[in-house]
Amino acid sequence: MSAVPRKLLIEGVGDVVQRFYLPALRRLRSANPDLELFFADESTFWRNVPGLREKIEATIGQIRDSGATYLDKATHRATYEDISPDVVIVATPDATHIGIVEEWLGRTKSEKRPFIYVEKPLTHDLNEARRLLGCVAPKDPTVFAFDHYLPRTLMSPFQGQTLNKFVVGDLNRINFFFLEDHSGDDASFASAGRDGAIENERREVTLKHGVVLDMMPHVLAVLSIFVRVESTWVTGIRCGQYTGVDGEPERRSSIDKETFAAIDFMAGRLETDEPVEITAYVGKGIRGVQHLRAERNVKCLELIGSRGQRARIDFASGRDRVTYKLLDQAQQEEVSWSVAVSPHDAFLHAAAADAGVPSKFVFSIQTAKRLIEIIDDIRWAIPEREQIPAYPGGMSSITRPSLYLEDLDLPPIYGGASQLINGVDE
Repeated sequence: MSAVPRKLLIEGVGDVVQRFYLPALRRLRSANPDLELFFADESTFWRNVPGLREKIEATIGQIRDSGATYLDKATHRATYEDISPDVVIVATPDATHIGIVEEWLGRTKSEKRPFIYVEKPLTHDLNEARRLLGCVAPKDPTVFAFDHYLPRTLMSPFQGQTLNKFVVGDLNRINFFFLEDHSGDDASFASAGRDGAIENERREVTLKHGVVLDMMPHVLAVLSIFVRVESTWVTGIRCGQYTGVDGEPERRSSIDKETFAAIDFMAGRLETDEPVEITAYVGKGIRGVQHLRAERNVKCLELIGSRGQRARIDFASGRDRVTYKLLDQAQQEEVSWSVAVSPHDAFLHAAAADAGVPSKFVFSIQTAKRLIEIIDDIRWAIPEREQIPAYPGGMSSITRPSLYLEDLDLPPIYGGASQLINGVDE
């Protein structure tokens, strides 16, 4: 940790700040009491949105209680512009990322540009990502994209010799399951008073562009450890939008895009460029995956070798734990281990030090833009609202549970078909 007091500024006060950054920053500050923390936000985005205003005001209260400074750029713009931080972390809604980064790049008051880290996704718009590339030199040492699933994977012995010998050197297929459901009969979310996996989380605004933009950056970040993202292309898409919102069986979610997608890819293996087939399942309102014996919160990477041997990484085994399992050709468990991980703690400790964040935790802006290109290829094929195929979501009013992944029946909208849909395991 640097002996010189540091200034960290977090742009944003939304979900990711409240759930991840604020707890980690409290711990960081207890170890480094001279650290100055600022949070900046533009209240015009949320002050007139019922439900969201109360949620964000509660987060601002927590920020102030922690001893950090909160600045509303709508009312304290001059104070905000006078701050010269060492580190800026952009964790605002993705549609605002590029404008904020460009503003910091264009500042002339400070003699030293701060390190700038942009939360996933880099942006919701590929043209904006292209525009940012014109402002950032190749291999720029100060501007990066960050996804906390990278350190969650790379902070463990997962990349050690045991796993490499078991499957990675023989890798020919990857499945990634990124599915969440707190709808229907999940009593822990009953207090929201809503039926709907997005509605009862009060995330309609955050997810208005669909779950692909929100979840696929995590998936692609982890895939980049094993395959070449520059040679990754989309080969098939299925998507859907759940029904059953607020007790009406046929009522769709209020967002205009997909709430579930199954995406097939092909990519070259990182070391050899040999082809690897990939399917990613991302979505809300999906009960679970039966062959994994997982429900509600399924975040699992499955690596499959040519002989049928598998390695599974369970990111949902606990907020601060990741579990790893190696299975033989008969799907019998050979070994498993669990690792404590605190990705935001590790990221922020590194950001507060003079040397900056290790390169294995972050992307260059050029790589982040390539991930947006892949996501744009997916989103291009997905229709709007009523044209998206429907699937039944959970409903507490009639105790209708949501469906398992294997029970979904959704037609392909682009290319081939994903293997696990309709209960067919690969």
